[in-house]
Amino acid sequence: MNTSDKLRLAIRGSACSIAEIADRAQISRTTLYSFVSGQTKQLRANAQAAVESALRASNTNVKEDGAQFDHQTAAEAKALGLDPDAIAQEAVEAAIKRKRMGAWIEENRSAMEKNAENVRRNGLWSDGLRLF
Repeated sequence: MNTSDKLRLAIRGSACSIAEIADRAQISRTTLYSFVSGQTKQLRANAQAAVESALRASNTNVKEDGAQFDHQTAAEAKALGLDPDAIAQEAVEAAIKRKRMGAWIEENRSAMEKNAENVRRNGLWSDGLRLF
């Protein structure tokens, strides 16, 4: 699937109307309607970047259920100038990243082991080229 198709799917799947996205991206509604309908195959690079930015902005404003803190913890955090929801968001994002990395390592473990074995047996391709 090319970038235009992915962008079309993202526009269709967004919580915003095409008109709202066009307004946020500051491009003609007609241009965006033509693109989504397939009459126009691609957008100019600057228009595509503006639409992608508008889509990202609309997705970041989605508020899920916030983290639950007891009253005392929340009050103390706010008194110290901390934002408990932002801290919780960062912690969840870090946990997601760790899980994805772990899954990637598991998926690719055999290839990494084969590569390591190959290097042990044959050395690196650059061994004869290094001057140190």
